[in-house]
Order: sequence, then C-alpha cells, then structure tokens
Amino acid sequence: LEPDESELRSKNPFVSTALLRYQREVSILKKGYAQETYRVQQLRRSPLGKKRMREVTSVDIADYRDARLKALNPKTGKQISPATVRLELSLLSNFFEVARIEWGYCEGTNPCADVRKPKLPPGRDRRMTSREERLVLRYAHAHPNTDLYSIIVIALETAMRHGEVLRLRWEH
Repeated sequence: LEPDESELRSKNPFVSTALLRYQREVSILKKGYAQETYRVQQLRRSPLGKKRMREVTSVDIADYRDARLKALNPKTGKQISPATVRLELSLLSNFFEVARIEWGYCEGTNPCADVRKPKLPPGRDRRMTSREERLVLRYAHAHPNTDLYSIIVIALETAMRHGEVLRLRWEH
C-alpha cells in the first residue's frame, strides 16, 4: 500500500511510511539491497509499522525483538535465528538515525540505542573428515564438469568461499 504525498511530507509519519522512504533513498544504495528489502517489508508489517515515528520507544523495540525471537520462519518452521533479529535491529537503528538526523522525524535519541541485541550462538567448528573429503573429491572427479574437481581442491586448500573461488582470474 503506497502512502499519500501528505503522509510522506509529514514530520511524524507512520513507521511503515518512513521505512518505505528509507528503502527508496538509503537501502537502494547498499550492496545488500535485496536482503534489506525483505527486512524492511517484515518491519513494515509488524506492529511497529502502525506506530507514528515519535511514539516509538525502546520498550516497543524490545517487544519487537522478543516477538521475533519467539516467531517461526514460515518456510522452514524453525524459530527465527538471533542473527536474523540482530540484522533487523541493526537496520532499525540505522533507520532511526537517518530519520532523526536527516529527515527530522524523531526528537531525542534513537529508541534502538538502549535495546540489547540477542546473543549469537557459538559459531560452527566442524571440519570434513578424511573420508568425507575423499568422497567429495571422487564425486567431483567423476562429474561431467571437469572444472568442479579443481574448484573443490582450491576451496579445500585455501578455505576460500564459493563466491571467492568463482571470481578468481588467472592474474590473481
């Protein structure tokens, strides 16, 4: 639903409207625009989207955080990860900073500033076993794409990620 012009010019628009402006003017300049678009849409649909910019408090942000941590991902049926919620809170914080400093929508401080971010779970620490490595290399060697074997060997030896390996050029 597109906001009308008067709502866009208001000094106290709905969060949903201001997020749309943020997406059009700020997010579009970011490398992760596509991912951030999903986060903006999630925030616009949330109860925060129905509040006016100057009504949002740190309590509202904390309530949003807690609700998201309890929510289930509709695609996987699993709980939303703390990393996802951290990214949403980071976006919200940047959004309120831009709205406060550049657009004059908020008075006072950023409501996200005092809200604790969810703790991240410990990172994965698993390595391939020798048997798994042999199986993967055997499969890659027999694969119709003859480059697959080389790509996997480079990835295993350098710990490069998928995109890094695929962007390699001879001059590198």
